[in-house]
Formats: sequence, structure tokens, C-alpha cells
Amino acid sequence: MPADAGLRHFDSRPFTLHEHCGNFSAEVRRCLKKHNAKVDPVAQHDEGWKHAKACQKPWEEYRQCGRDLLKSVDVAANKCKAISDQYRACTEATPGADCEQLELAAIRCAGRVIRKRMSGDLLSEANDGS
Repeated sequence: MPADAGLRHFDSRPFTLHEHCGNFSAEVRRCLKKHNAKVDPVAQHDEGWKHAKACQKPWEEYRQCGRDLLKSVDVAANKCKAISDQYRACTEATPGADCEQLELAAIRCAGRVIRKRMSGDLLSEANDGS
């Protein structure tokens, strides 16, 4: 496999806010439109939702989803530390070494952990995806 060929085909969706929280964002937009409020939910938040009180709950759900994604990234870093350390050691030991398989393994591990946590499933220590 040519260098970086595998990296061009890995699934980046587990790492995106849109993938996990897009439905919440869409609900906020629909609510603001329904109430003819400013499209900027941050401005609404800063104004105490006085123009679209009904949209405060979907906004808070969207923000919570974002916080959950950040927490999932932290958890993935811990759960995938061993393979990430192997990748780092490979790249540091021999500059220019072909460490792509370790890199892909680390990325896939993190993606599995994030996807599983964001789906609402708890990971057991015995089945952490690494």
C-alpha cells in the first residue's frame, strides 16, 4: 500500500461535531425560524432567550452534546493510549519510518471509542475497542 493511502480512506465522521450533534443543531435552527428569532443562538443565549424561550431547551441539548463529544475525545485518548504510544514510538525511533498501520490503528481505536460513547453505550474495560 502506498504511503498514506489508508489515511485517505479512513472514516473521519466520529471526530466531527456535525456527525454527533447535527440533529440538535438542526432543531435549534428550526425552532428559531419557527419563532422568527435571530438565527444566532449565541445572541439568543446572551439575551436570555427573550425572543424565543422555547428554543432554549434545544440549545442546551446541543451544547450538552458538544460537551459529551469533548469528553468522548478525552476518554478515547485514554483508552487508545497504548496504540497511540506505539505509533509515537515508531515515528520517533526512525524518522521517515512507515508507521501508517499503527497510525490507522490509533485513529480507528479513537473513532470506535467516540462513536460508541456518543451512541449512549458505555464501554466496559474488557471491550474498549483498542
